[in-house]
Amino acid sequence: MTANRLQRYALFLSAYNYTVQYVRSANNVADYLSRSHAGARLPTGAARGHARRASMLRTGKLTQDGCILRGHKVVIPLNLQGRILRELHSSHFGVVKTKAEARRRFWWPGIDADIESAVGACGACTALRPAPTRAPLAPWPYPARPWERVHLDMLSVAGGTHLVVVDAHSKWVEWAPLADGAGTEPVLRRLSEMLGRFGLPRTIVTDNATPFTSARFRRYCEVNDIKHVTIPPYHPASNGQAEITVKLIKRALKR
Repeated sequence: MTANRLQRYALFLSAYNYTVQYVRSANNVADYLSRSHAGARLPTGAARGHARRASMLRTGKLTQDGCILRGHKVVIPLNLQGRILRELHSSHFGVVKTKAEARRRFWWPGIDADIESAVGACGACTALRPAPTRAPLAPWPYPARPWERVHLDMLSVAGGTHLVVVDAHSKWVEWAPLADGAGTEPVLRRLSEMLGRFGLPRTIVTDNATPFTSARFRRYCEVNDIKHVTIPPYHPASNGQAEITVKLIKRALKR
């Protein structure tokens, strides 16, 4: 830590021509700032100016040609920060390179967060940004017996809504119209009729449609000791067995 600090001091002082001169502590104004006790009188005249400059050196801020410096960086006022951000991102570099360029020249409170927001809001960068790598698909395990895991989905065609149930083992398809609408109760009535013929499955896989995520449907699965699995939102491929069946039924009905 000390070595790094000395290197920063050396880098900062390398921009100036100066002579190192020994001054006794009694005559050193900088020592006054660290050793004076509360209530002591501040030095006046030229000594006050030296004390102010020494204080600015301690905080790392100086003024030069009307600009406030923090080390070797220019402190940017609030009304110019937007312009500086546009200049920094004019070449459409990423967050890391833009921050590196800014650290060489400028400083203001929260500059890193402002750079991240500016780069993230850039329309050109967003449009040309490569898409994230898609995760490999993890197939569902093949069930050991029929009706062990079933996939459910809703089918809307010809002005009506239907419940589609697909057995993951045998690929058997059950398709029943919902005459009373697409609510939870009509779905459970049709599902109970199918389960009465084939038995209770261990797992039911559905999307996040309201009839499948309601408290009534969850209670139905708990009472019958059925594990209910919902797929991730906006990822219908996770329930691909039911989705493919729905497409096949729609295609057959349109012929």
